Amino acid sequence: MKPQTEATLRALRIRGREGMTPLEALDWIGTDRLAARIYELREEGYIISRRMVPTPRGTGSHARYVLEEDLPTAMARGQRAVQALTDWAPGEITEVYGK
Repeated sequence: MKPQTEATLRALRIRGREGMTPLEALDWIGTDRLAARIYELREEGYIISRRMVPTPRGTGSHARYVLEEDLPTAMARGQRAVQALTDWAPGEITEVYGK
């Protein structure tokens, strides 16, 4: 993972539900490419939401990114889902869902 991507992840963890805007990322991390760092984190499996919020003067809007689910949590949730599917006996899924 790139150093700025790691720094973005750390900052998102620290800021929690408040999240981060591109301007805040410039101050905190020194990156003016927050969307690119978010893309890289999503590619790694992190769940990050984007909310559009109005600018202070109301002349436009900008993105605020929030780390919704950290990778270990997302992986554990995915593993539970896979385990739930493997708990079915052969033919049960077809019997219940007709597929």
